[in-house]
Amino acid sequence: MAYIKLYRLKNHLISEVETAAIISQLLEKHGDGFVKVYKPKEIIEDTARYYLAILFDLPKMKIIPVGCFAIDRTKEPALLKSVVVHKDYRGIGIGKKLIEIATRYGLYERNKVKAYVKKNNKIMQKILENLGYIKKEEKEDCYKYIIDKHIIHREIINHLSKIKIPI
Repeated sequence: MAYIKLYRLKNHLISEVETAAIISQLLEKHGDGFVKVYKPKEIIEDTARYYLAILFDLPKMKIIPVGCFAIDRTKEPALLKSVVVHKDYRGIGIGKKLIEIATRYGLYERNKVKAYVKKNNKIMQKILENLGYIKKEEKEDCYKYIIDKHIIHREIINHLSKIKIPI
């Protein structure tokens, strides 16, 4: 049996410095140039909250860091700062799940979440659009995406109002 668990930078399993070092390595080795690589000290001092996804493979007795994300909820809108998935674990939904969780965390404290996505990062663009993010702005090398919880709620209400319920 294998499962993935999410850990904050400060957690009971790994020290803050070790967690920051693992996140920094993931950003560097698996970010594909799409995300800024932060040093462990920068991660610890950052206002964003960093989360580390760890795979526990019990049959093989392995603990593998498979991804991470950072969400800064100190301002409106919250900023989805980075999402990275280990290259060996892509294509199985980990990235999408990390983005869903990060979005939920952001919308819990803020009305909107924004993300800047490089123009050549088509996979991230598709995931964000499928999750309800809207492309708002184009810059030289990236797009700005926004998700607004009020728009999401309105769309759900509109959808529900069109459903006919038999009496």
